[in-house]
Amino acid sequence: MHYLPLYVNPSSLNFVVIGAGSVAARKVEMLINAGIKPQVISLQAEAEIEIWHQ
Repeated sequence: MHYLPLYVNPSSLNFVVIGAGSVAARKVEMLINAGIKPQVISLQAEAEIEIWHQ
């Protein structure tokens, strides 16, 4: 999927992703590409997510 199935103004919302595995990494990447800085909640994170955090 190369789009977000949402029609919202992201600047007025907070986005949270629960988990940080490979599926969450894809969702976080989509959000970042849409100009959104999501909050990720997880005990451990994939390397991609840790890189985006820095």
